[in-house]
Amino acid sequence: MGLKYTEEHEWVKVEGDVAIVGITHHAQDALGDVVFVDLPEVGKSFAHKEVAGVVESVKAAADVYMPLTGEITAVNEDLRNDPSLANSDPLGQGWFFKIKLSNPPSSTPYSTRRPTKNSPPDHAKHRPHPFSRFGGPGEPQRIRGTPRWHFCGR
Repeated sequence: MGLKYTEEHEWVKVEGDVAIVGITHHAQDALGDVVFVDLPEVGKSFAHKEVAGVVESVKAAADVYMPLTGEITAVNEDLRNDPSLANSDPLGQGWFFKIKLSNPPSSTPYSTRRPTKNSPPDHAKHRPHPFSRFGGPGEPQRIRGTPRWHFCGR
């Protein structure tokens, strides 16, 4: 099976009941030079979308989420020793960890389309306005601190 991409910019490659996880080209490009990677403990189990690790760069730090439920069977010690592998070869030698899947899916729920900076994750498309108390696009919204209702038809 080929690579699949999550909304959080991780990639996952499922081979039977084992999955390999890393970050995408877009994620490493957005982060900049990676200087530290906190990898999970071998033998620890994580639920889907639980934070399994952290990647830190000169610009920022980002959580690495568990793309599927399972137990960590291996971590990339080479990446721990040389975090720049996440920049130089994110889809190869820069992999983060391997998972033994709790219940291997017949297909992963992720996209085969490689994310780019021009394609925001699906959850960002219908995010309510940060100052609103209600709904999404096309719904009336009350702006905090004002008694009026505004129609925001983004």
